[in-house]
Amino acid sequence: MNYNCDYCGKVIIICERQKRAFKTHYCSRACANNGQNKKVSYKCDYCHNKILISALRLKQNKNHYCSSKCQYAHRRIDKSVTPRYNKKIQIERVCAFCKKHFFTYPRYGHKYCSRQCWRVDTVRKNSVGSNEEIILDSVETKLGKKIERQYPLDKYVVDGYCKEINTVFEVDERSHFHKPKMIKDKRREDRLKQLYKCIIIRFIDMGDGQYVLRQSIPEVC
Repeated sequence: MNYNCDYCGKVIIICERQKRAFKTHYCSRACANNGQNKKVSYKCDYCHNKILISALRLKQNKNHYCSSKCQYAHRRIDKSVTPRYNKKIQIERVCAFCKKHFFTYPRYGHKYCSRQCWRVDTVRKNSVGSNEEIILDSVETKLGKKIERQYPLDKYVVDGYCKEINTVFEVDERSHFHKPKMIKDKRREDRLKQLYKCIIIRFIDMGDGQYVLRQSIPEVC
């Protein structure tokens, strides 16, 4: 089929498949270079300032802006605008856990303001119906006070925390009786007691919602 070169207008012969595959067609490499580098005047779709863009880009994209700020501002008004992510522009988002406002780069798609919020939210969702949840529910009923599940303290996340009596509740499974884990738990206990002056009560998970009170963690070399 006959087609006019997009730069010089010369008639060229191309097949139907080529026409569907490419948006622009040229008679030679020279016309292709000139056509792609050719600048045309255009008005920014948001602030209407005059800008110079290539003819090829004008054909390929639907919207054109003088800066990324104009693009994001236009996108807030018109949701159909396709975002063009810029490494230097940060956008404001709301943390899915603590509802705190934070800024992040669009290409990352972060939903949480910190790794701790991500961890707490993930653990809370996965702990529903677990032995740990059943044990803490039983302790909460006997105590008669509210116990917060997966509560963040300092850089740690404890299994349960009661604000009224400043007490931390930990449910230990079989893995907590290995030496490396016992060393970590001991350091964690000492730091929490030093920072928050709290009481730490540990339970041993016996399975099927059964538990027994655990003595303090022994000194491990």
